[in-house]
Amino acid sequence: MLAAASLFSLNGSVSKAVLNGTISSLHLVEVRCLAAGVLFALIAVARDRRSLRIGPRELGFVAVYGIVGVAIGMAAYGLKPV
Repeated sequence: MLAAASLFSLNGSVSKAVLNGTISSLHLVEVRCLAAGVLFALIAVARDRRSLRIGPRELGFVAVYGIVGVAIGMAAYGLKPV
């Protein structure tokens, strides 16, 4: 729990510093999503390689779910408050 709280606070500080620079919020979300996906895959492979296997019947659902989920996350960061 302490690690999660520390990473959350670090994330806020880094994000604020980066967004004050030249990077857009949408690009920051892209980098975060990519980093989270790579980290998840590495942890899953290290723990149990078979956990990443997707059957042919599940492939379409996983692809659509991933694309829509990432798109919604990116769109939410791209929205400007009124």
